[in-house]
Amino acid sequence: MLAAFLSIDQPKVERIKLEFPHSVALQVFQLLLAWRRIKGSEASFEELLKSIEECGSVSVDWDMLEKRLRSRFGMFFVLNNYVFGLFHVYAI
Repeated sequence: MLAAFLSIDQPKVERIKLEFPHSVALQVFQLLLAWRRIKGSEASFEELLKSIEECGSVSVDWDMLEKRLRSRFGMFFVLNNYVFGLFHVYAI
């Protein structure tokens, strides 16, 4: 489970599930908020991507993510030292 890779303990995961039983999206959002509170400035997009890759059991619709980010930020945007382009991510 991704929460373990984000250093979120099981009791916190269970509390989130109980608080938001009907919405997996809200559960994920709350987990990410908890991760950000725990890690502070270390909770970067790069660290999230590494955790997703390490976990292996998380599926991400990268095309949809890119479309949503591009629609919000334009053709190119910078997020946590990465420049996102049409189909590529460049470290800066």
